Amino acid sequence: MLQRITKLLLLASLLGEASLHAQSTPILSVTFEGNNAVQTPLLKNQLRVCREGGWYNADMVKAELQGLEAFYQDEGFLRAKVGDPVVELRPIPGKGQGAVIRVPVTEGARYSLGELRIQNAQGFKPATLLRLSPLGSGQPYSRSKLAQWQEKIEDAYHTMGYIRAEFRLQEEIHEVRKIVDVVLDCNEGPAYRVGKITVPGDDSINTAEFKKQLLVGEGGLYNPEMLGLTLHFLNNMRAYKTISPSDVEVRINDASATVDLIFHVTPLKKGPSSFGAS
Repeated sequence: MLQRITKLLLLASLLGEASLHAQSTPILSVTFEGNNAVQTPLLKNQLRVCREGGWYNADMVKAELQGLEAFYQDEGFLRAKVGDPVVELRPIPGKGQGAVIRVPVTEGARYSLGELRIQNAQGFKPATLLRLSPLGSGQPYSRSKLAQWQEKIEDAYHTMGYIRAEFRLQEEIHEVRKIVDVVLDCNEGPAYRVGKITVPGDDSINTAEFKKQLLVGEGGLYNPEMLGLTLHFLNNMRAYKTISPSDVEVRINDASATVDLIFHVTPLKKGPSSFGAS
């Protein structure tokens, strides 16, 4: 979430650059009021446009302060609020006006991670998945860190053939104790295996020999990552025209939990390939 906000802010900064300079209202100072747990320098480090030496633009300031509120919440201050800025325009002798910005902050209490549990996991032991967590009980609660943990688990499941696996984080916030208990609910589905591997369209390719060069094999667990490495390996052989992911049809059969792979490749040289004719 924070990465998405950052990207939007950077894009908005580029698009609004001309407007910012057209206003020619420099920012003289930015101060925060009400912040006790998070020091002002750290808050200022989160800003890209709304800072001393920048150019004042009300919309950009509002957008950045929204991102600052998200930063607070991801540091465990789940009820933190960043209020509307108070902007005072002060005259600059011979240079027009400059903006002095004061930002009210209500931090609230800092929440910690309570219990972290995993339910309905079969493909991996819950203890193994919990060891991947960047957060431990008692540490400041961070939704972005738990989201990254979830992504790692999804990747691990995909490498084991669970390509339909879905995961959902469920929070239970305890206001009195200021802790958040979290459950990661796993809907694994079946582990998919590689079905048929075919190479249509060119009789000069010995299919049996071609299959031996692959890092995925019929009957084995389907791993999308290994398919990508396979294309890299084949391209390094320089026996075919460059093979892109679009040259491989991936046909998923949910009924049989299999994945058929159809390689559309073209040998660089006419006649029998280095694998020999069929």
